[in-house]
Amino acid sequence: MKKFMSLITVLFLTLVLAGCSDTEQTNVTTEEQAEQSIVIELIDAYGVTTNTTITLDKDEDKTLLTLIEENIGLTYTESEYGKYITSIGGVTPKAGSYLSLSKNGEVLEVGIDEITYKSEDIITFEIIWWDSVLQEVDLAITKFVENYASTYVNETIIDYNVAAALYHLGIIDQFLTLDEVNTLYKDLTTDNSSELFRAIVAVKAAGGNPTDVLGNNLISQLVDVAETNQFSAPYSLMALNTDNYTQDTFTYEQIVVTLLSTTNPPLNAGLDLGGISLVALAPYLDQVEVKAAIDAFVSDVSEKQFANGGIADTTMWSSGENASSMSQVVMGLIAVGENPQGESFTKADGDLITCLLKYHQGDGSFKWKLDSESADLDFSTPQAFAALVMLQQYAENKVAIQLFDFSE
Repeated sequence: MKKFMSLITVLFLTLVLAGCSDTEQTNVTTEEQAEQSIVIELIDAYGVTTNTTITLDKDEDKTLLTLIEENIGLTYTESEYGKYITSIGGVTPKAGSYLSLSKNGEVLEVGIDEITYKSEDIITFEIIWWDSVLQEVDLAITKFVENYASTYVNETIIDYNVAAALYHLGIIDQFLTLDEVNTLYKDLTTDNSSELFRAIVAVKAAGGNPTDVLGNNLISQLVDVAETNQFSAPYSLMALNTDNYTQDTFTYEQIVVTLLSTTNPPLNAGLDLGGISLVALAPYLDQVEVKAAIDAFVSDVSEKQFANGGIADTTMWSSGENASSMSQVVMGLIAVGENPQGESFTKADGDLITCLLKYHQGDGSFKWKLDSESADLDFSTPQAFAALVMLQQYAENKVAIQLFDFSE
């Protein structure tokens, strides 16, 4: 009987051990077959995080760059130091910021070509701002686009400053279509050069042709008007330079150029009109008289700035320091390749940009004067938006940028 019980016990233990052995083997198999992956974490300029899990194929040995290209998308440039990432998954560093790269929380000081990875790694790409002023510039631009752009550019209203700035940002198609613009201006007939300027800018911003707006030639109308009034002439000249047109406009152009560089130069026009006159004259900088007129205005701005970096008109129509005038000056300086944050325009307590940013309300709108109770949505806000977009573009490319040039 004891021998029989012993056999039963041995048999039982054998079954138990066999069962344990099967269980352990099953667990090992499950672990071996577990899906292997890494996480790519993207943190944009405002701290918004997006995570993408990339499954690893054990039979393929791909570089991190290839994995990201195939699953998320990125752009990069080649240099002697390797590949430099310019954008990843729609996250792009703006002027004043850069892409920081880390793995599992540890900042990496090597290029993406040299990064190794294994399952469960977290690779983080994060926008880091090193320039707080340009960070605030970008915030003001972003807030304006979010809160105000659609009010200034839509199927019934097109503010020329805002439309041009949205074009330079590459997002005009989010607010306006060419069909909507053509519908607005296909029947426009006027001898008002300022009205024609606004229409031409709107058409070009939307990707259209001002010489053929469903049969309507706006450029011909502008040349026929041949405006030489000192207040309207700069806008006529800017309209003619929105692109390279085959129509012969040389004679009229030179009349206006001479007017703005000799008879009514920017220096005598006040800050607002003077700044816009710089934009108008910028394409003619190679002409001696034009350069002299521009240099005189630029020097005068630098000399008359206040300690805070701001400036006010000294002409009879002076209204004191305000965001509108400073915005026009900033656009003019950038159009002729002058840095409004440069040494010439940086004073003891700030420069033109740091001063202009003091008028920002935090939501993309700007006050006219610092003691204003509310935002100036008619002039200062759209003008400041355009000026800051031009500044950001200038800071990124370090070349003169003209707001109303759509030739590229």
